[in-house]
Amino acid sequence: MRAIEQNLEFLDLVGACHTFVASTNRLVPLFHRRTLPQDAQAVINSNLTRVRAACDWVAHADSTGETDMDAKPARLLRGVTGRCEGSGGNGCRAGQPGGDGRRPSPGS
Repeated sequence: MRAIEQNLEFLDLVGACHTFVASTNRLVPLFHRRTLPQDAQAVINSNLTRVRAACDWVAHADSTGETDMDAKPARLLRGVTGRCEGSGGNGCRAGQPGGDGRRPSPGS
């Protein structure tokens, strides 16, 4: 039974990666020859920082089997950065990992 759960978790993660890449491939070309306002650029840059932290976390978990992380990447994944404060919640908050940067285990 645990092997099935692990396989489903693996497929969920692969699906999340695929969705991000597919969405990026579809959306980025729409911005050809456009310059976004500075506040929009700041939101994108903040979210790119979070995406990089998430990718680093996935790579770390894949290579070590450990899902723990330092406090700074955990805060980034939760969207707790100085840049997004006062932004009205316009996409700067992930809310996915738990308070310590770890995802809740199934059944918790």
